[in-house]
Amino acid sequence: MGQFGRAWQLTKLSWQVIKTDKSLLAFPIISGTLSIFAFIMIVAPFMLFIGMDTMFENNGLLMAIMFILVYFVIYFLAIFFQVATLACAMHVMDGNDTTVAYGIRFAAGKIKYIFQWAVISTVVGFILSRIRQAGLIGGLVSIFAGLAWGIATFFVVPVMVFEDVGPVEGIKRSVQLVKATLGPTVISNLGIALIFVLLFLLGFVMFIPLAVLLSNSWLALGALIGLLVYTIVILVLGSLISKVLIAVLYRYAMTGKAYMDVDRVLIQTPGFTPIPKSP
Repeated sequence: MGQFGRAWQLTKLSWQVIKTDKSLLAFPIISGTLSIFAFIMIVAPFMLFIGMDTMFENNGLLMAIMFILVYFVIYFLAIFFQVATLACAMHVMDGNDTTVAYGIRFAAGKIKYIFQWAVISTVVGFILSRIRQAGLIGGLVSIFAGLAWGIATFFVVPVMVFEDVGPVEGIKRSVQLVKATLGPTVISNLGIALIFVLLFLLGFVMFIPLAVLLSNSWLALGALIGLLVYTIVILVLGSLISKVLIAVLYRYAMTGKAYMDVDRVLIQTPGFTPIPKSP
């Protein structure tokens, strides 16, 4: 089984968790909606205060404050609902029914860790964005640094909220898990990203020619709306499946309990270290 095949198998395993309890689908929708609302509520006052015409002229400090606020609020919301998703996914894999309220209550109880990680994510994200503006070299540095950061912190959120540790210990534990047990699965996770990029592009292949063919009819608008809906569905499913996969892998890493065939899929990954099964 190649890397793409393993990614597809892990995608199906994550989807099985979602199928078992469809309330999980609510989290990326709520998170995305609140993020858009928060973005508007933060940016609009700055635009009114500074003025559209002079927004990017001699307002470096105010613009930096605005971007930092946007980064923090969006990171906070994303992490909060990631924690809610992880909690519900773990609950489902343990054979329990779950609800949106259960996930939100769990995340609310871990608000300290969510706040801490949102602050760190904001700082890292802002620094990377500044580096990205330093031409081609800066762009390449930010890409590779961001990738390294993403891999190192792959398990940091579940480690912090399920083990009740701070961000420093969370990063250490995450790196240990990635290096010692589940490093090869990061490649599979990138494969899952590729799957959803291909599905995203498929939408354009399907709907854009249709819109062109129907360009003289009001049905062209229907094709464009169809593309928008398809894109939103793909983004929601891609986000949710990637978060559920983290729960599946973390649960296996910490307990040896394999959800469905995750151990069979991972054992075929070169360099993977099998984890003893829990009784």
